[in-house]
Amino acid sequence: GLAKADDTPMEAEAPIALTSPSAILCEASTGRVVFEKNADERRPVASVNKVMTILLTLEAVDEGRVSLEDQVTVSRAAAGQIGSQALLDAGAVYSLKELLKSTIIASANDSAYALAEYLAGTETDFVARMNERAQELGMTDTVYVNCTGLPAENQHTTARDVARMAAALSPESSLLEPQPVRARAAVRTSARTRAVSLIECFFIVLFSLLIL
Repeated sequence: GLAKADDTPMEAEAPIALTSPSAILCEASTGRVVFEKNADERRPVASVNKVMTILLTLEAVDEGRVSLEDQVTVSRAAAGQIGSQALLDAGAVYSLKELLKSTIIASANDSAYALAEYLAGTETDFVARMNERAQELGMTDTVYVNCTGLPAENQHTTARDVARMAAALSPESSLLEPQPVRARAAVRTSARTRAVSLIECFFIVLFSLLIL
């Protein structure tokens, strides 16, 4: 876990210029904080919310409760999500792996919602599990209201809590291994095929989101 809030960071201040109001940099395996800036200041969650959706999905896969090859039918509620999307059609069927990839790569709200419904039956029940898992991880300044990060009253987190959540992601997950990704209808982007390391892609995005 991360160092306690009263532990002294290795650097008294950020060694680089930061324009963000809140940030933290820590060593994931030990939790040692390198530097921080207003790391316990509550901020809107936004798309970093999906890190918890991704974490719960990967944990369900690792525990054998679901499979990456499971077929998921997209509900009207999932297809109707606004903001960043994979443009999923209501009634269409995608593998859990496709939905997870589009959530990671495209920050797709519709894919995240479809995952939430598949794992917990309803988004409401999934969000309850998100908050429960947050407490298990010591994320005491985080409250989730939805699974996508779309603006919602009382939904907030901190840079320190996001770092705790990121440290919980298992690097051993099969989905986080480098693998070829072909853009498909579930993502509806370029048709080119290229090798993508999902772990690198994810943590590049995550590092950006940590600078809340």
